[in-house]
Amino acid sequence: TAGSRIGQHQYDGRLPDLSPSQNSRREAELRRGLTELRTLDAGGLDEAGQMGYRMMELFLRRELFIFSDLKPLENNPMRLTGYLNVSGYMRRDYAPLEDRLRSAAAAMRQALDFLDVLDHALSGSLSSHVVDMSVESYSGMARFYRVDLAEAAKGVTDQEIVAEFNLAREAAAAALDRFVESLKGRGKSGPEGFAIGPELYSGMLATGEGLEVSLSQIAAIGQANLEDNLARIKELAQSIAPGRPVAEIVEEIGRNHPQAQELIPETRDMLEDIRQSLVDFDVISVPSEDRCQVIETPTYMRYAFAAMDTAGALETKATESFYYVTPVEEEWG
Repeated sequence: TAGSRIGQHQYDGRLPDLSPSQNSRREAELRRGLTELRTLDAGGLDEAGQMGYRMMELFLRRELFIFSDLKPLENNPMRLTGYLNVSGYMRRDYAPLEDRLRSAAAAMRQALDFLDVLDHALSGSLSSHVVDMSVESYSGMARFYRVDLAEAAKGVTDQEIVAEFNLAREAAAAALDRFVESLKGRGKSGPEGFAIGPELYSGMLATGEGLEVSLSQIAAIGQANLEDNLARIKELAQSIAPGRPVAEIVEEIGRNHPQAQELIPETRDMLEDIRQSLVDFDVISVPSEDRCQVIETPTYMRYAFAAMDTAGALETKATESFYYVTPVEEEWG
C-alpha cells in the first residue's frame, strides 16, 4: 500500500500482511538494518551524508519503536485505517480507469482478511476515546466504499470490470460494518482517556523528532513560550482596541469566518494568497506552477478539519495533490 502511494504502481491492489509472522520478520529486518547502519563511520561523511545517515537512523528507530512499544496492532486501530484507502486509484490518473478499478477491487477484496487479522490482534479492551475515533474512521470508510465510490466506474463500458468493482466495494463495506461493531464492544470496558504516559511520549519525541530532551525541559520551554505569547497578545489587543479584554476581541475575530457553502472556494483563494505572499516576499522559491486541488475531506478522515494529500514522491504521471477541508456537518448545529 505504501509503495503504491509513493508512485510504485507494481504494488497496486495489495494490502499489507499484518500477521504475527510477517510482523516478526519486519521487526527483525529493522533491527538488522539499524545494526548495519551503525557499523558505518558517520563521522567520515560530508554534511549531506551525515544528514542522510541521521534521517535513516531515525526512520529505523521510529519503526522499531512503533512495533515494539506503541504496538498499534494491539491498541490503536486508527493508525491502520489508511491502508484501506483506495481513493488514490480513483483520483490520480496514472493509468486507464479500467486498470485502476481492477487494482482498487483487488485491494478491497483483501479487506475482509485484513480486518480479520486486525480484529484478532487487537486487545479485548481499548480506550473509549481511541474506539470513538476509530469507529468514526472505519464507519466513514464503509460509507466511502458504498456512497463515494458508487459513481467511480461511470463511463466504463466493460461490465465485467464494473460488476467486480461494485461487488468488491460492497463486500468490503460489509466487512467494515462488522469490524466497527467489534470495536464498539472493546470500548465499553476499556480505560478512559488517551494518554500514553511519559515513557512512550518521550520515545515518540526521540524517534519521531530526534528530540532527546527531558519532558520537564520541554514543559518549561513551552510554558515560557506561552507566557511570552500571552504578553504579546495583550499588547496587540491594546493596539487594536484599547481597554477591551483580550477574550472579547478574540471572540469578535472568531465570528469572521466563511459561510458553510463558501468554505471550499474561500479556502482555495486563501491558499493562493499564501502562495503569492511567499513569492512576493521571497520567503522561499516556488519551483512549480502546480496547485493543489481543494476538495471536501473524505468521510473516513473527518476527524480532521483539514489535511494534505500530496502526490507520491516517485510518481511520474499523476502529480495531483489534494487539500482536504472538512465541511460543516448538520449535527454541529
